[in-house]
Amino acid sequence: MYKKRFFSVFILTACVSLLYHLNLLHENEKMFLCRAVPEGYEAVLFGKGNKAVFSMVYPEEPGIVKIAEEILEISVSTGNPSRYVFYFDRQRSIMSETFFNPILFDNKYVAYMKDDRLILADIFREGILELEIVRDFSEMADPVSAIISVEMLEGGEILLQYYQGEDMEIMSEMIEPMETAHVKQDEIALCPFGRLGRKL
Repeated sequence: MYKKRFFSVFILTACVSLLYHLNLLHENEKMFLCRAVPEGYEAVLFGKGNKAVFSMVYPEEPGIVKIAEEILEISVSTGNPSRYVFYFDRQRSIMSETFFNPILFDNKYVAYMKDDRLILADIFREGILELEIVRDFSEMADPVSAIISVEMLEGGEILLQYYQGEDMEIMSEMIEPMETAHVKQDEIALCPFGRLGRKL
């Protein structure tokens, strides 16, 4: 009896191992590939079924991080503090626009500064969240550094903490999404910090 049980476990383990090596299990599907090429570093993004859907060459090695089950964050630093970021939804094979020094919150939304205004939006600009917030934010070398934290609460309210004015007074306020005007969607510009980008 024990020999049969041991043999069954052995066979099951061998089968699972084989499936992993053959890339047949969902957990082992490719999400991205980053490799050195003569021009710099090539990042390849894969959709469902390990199909390459986008490729771009960057002068520096990009940072690629999985932030949710099917979503990647791709970033390239051009100095400190200077970072361009876009997001890739592997399930739908879609990319976000490119954001400059964004703050990611709740793994669904970004906060970034534009013309001294704080913009809050859902990553893929699908109209889930689009807010423009005007305050007396403290002036910083990197404007978004005036934002201490952004948090989406269970009730849909947004808890915002930031530095205000020359004295850098710490402010904390609760924002109801309906209180703030909608931001007009900008023209989408995919990955301007790379070159040789192409959909595959």
